[in-house]
Amino acid sequence: MMPRFKTFSLIAALMLLACIASSKSEPLPKVPVSVALMADVQYRTGIGTYRNYPASLANFRIIINELRGSEAVMTVELGDLIEDSSQEQENLDYAMLDEELRTLPMPVRHVPGNNDIAAIRRLQELRGFGANNLYYSFAPKDIPGWLFVVLNTSEVGDVRMGNAQLFWLDQTLEQANARKQKVMIFAHAPPRCLGDATQVNALLSKHRKVIIGWIAGHTHAGEFHQVEGVPEVELSAVLENPEKPTYAILKIYPDHWEIEGHGAQKSYRFPLN
Repeated sequence: MMPRFKTFSLIAALMLLACIASSKSEPLPKVPVSVALMADVQYRTGIGTYRNYPASLANFRIIINELRGSEAVMTVELGDLIEDSSQEQENLDYAMLDEELRTLPMPVRHVPGNNDIAAIRRLQELRGFGANNLYYSFAPKDIPGWLFVVLNTSEVGDVRMGNAQLFWLDQTLEQANARKQKVMIFAHAPPRCLGDATQVNALLSKHRKVIIGWIAGHTHAGEFHQVEGVPEVELSAVLENPEKPTYAILKIYPDHWEIEGHGAQKSYRFPLN
């Protein structure tokens, strides 16, 4: 019979080997974790009088091809994927661009914009949106400890969030704080453009410790602001840069986050407290 102390030693050795094998089989998370961003493609079939829609579509397709070779774990499209036109044409244009986005080898999330909100509501399949609302939150599986919040800044009229969504946002941020999550907000319009900006700014002030940033489109030029202590980045529009495919990569590190600009998009870096 094997002595008792040798049996314990053998069991301990086997457990150590099992732990080593287990640690080797689980891949370490990538640093940084990257999320692709684009805003305001605003495509419409036909030739615009002062907007270059064919160039916007061409650059949209170049961006998709570039993202196929990236390490992004998802793509967030920040609204106004199409320009407003007839109902039939809006539906066709939105469906076409959405299908092309679906060819990416990563999940795609849409953010509703003021120009495409009507088409989005008419479509039967709201792929890339929440199950019941056009505002929703989700915890990205590749970024533990984070919560992504998608807002509908045209929920009640043009560029207004409305009381129901504001209440939901307040509750969502309260829960994130209790769970010690870091929150990144994605919205088509920035706070300063909203009809209910006063209420939104009050929420940002109340929850500034949990909100890491607000990323938007809408203004087209691309700007940066501090809103109640929260960094707010407005992306340059794909539409407004016909000579440069313009988009961004959000990169999240353990101690900071970055906006890596491509084309006409500026780059930014922010610390994580």
